[in-house]
Amino acid sequence: MNTLVILMSIFVASFVIGYVWSYLLVYKNGMDGKMHHNKKLSISKFIQRTRFALGNFFLMSVVTCVSLFLIGEDLFTFESIGVLELVIGFVVMLVVDDVWFYGIHRIMHENKFLYRRIHSVHHRAIPPIPMDYLYAHPIEAMGASMGLIWGLLVLVLTTGTASIWVFAAYTVYRTLHELAIHSGLEIIPEKWLGPLGGSKHHFNHHRYNAGNYASGLVILDKVFATEIKR
Repeated sequence: MNTLVILMSIFVASFVIGYVWSYLLVYKNGMDGKMHHNKKLSISKFIQRTRFALGNFFLMSVVTCVSLFLIGEDLFTFESIGVLELVIGFVVMLVVDDVWFYGIHRIMHENKFLYRRIHSVHHRAIPPIPMDYLYAHPIEAMGASMGLIWGLLVLVLTTGTASIWVFAAYTVYRTLHELAIHSGLEIIPEKWLGPLGGSKHHFNHHRYNAGNYASGLVILDKVFATEIKR
């Protein structure tokens, strides 16, 4: 029960933050020159995206609850861990999750059937706003979230345990990162982010509809020659 409470708290908080942030961008501060675009959304479009994102939020919440019920909470440990252990576990989760995301994201672009039937939904979000990390076909939303499961399994295999603190820390990072890269705002200059991608990297993916398939580790686009150099 403690695991479910922690994860659902993160999910709910991220959705609320995404909604409020999106609302402020669209209706309060506007979309000005500080962003990577100057397009604006109509009220009807904003409401439609909110409903779609809310549907995926409930779907993923149900799947999370059912998964924890089937797997059992004994998989996680609540024991205190050191900073080094937290960092190592976080990096393991990051690498596995990002490699998985890069792979399925690229496949959904290069396979015309998958793009047309599934991934094109996400690219209808023009311009993207923070909440649009959940604006995707339900199959894509579930497929992308599988990176967390693979990361968790690799974490158990490499460290011998699944610390709830590592999993929670990475989940918080992952959701905040997704909100940031869909915001259109350059919150932190990309030259300071090192191997991590910022909003400009992902915005160019939406702009050109090809390339820049990585979410976090942009080095993957460099290695596999899918980086948009514009």
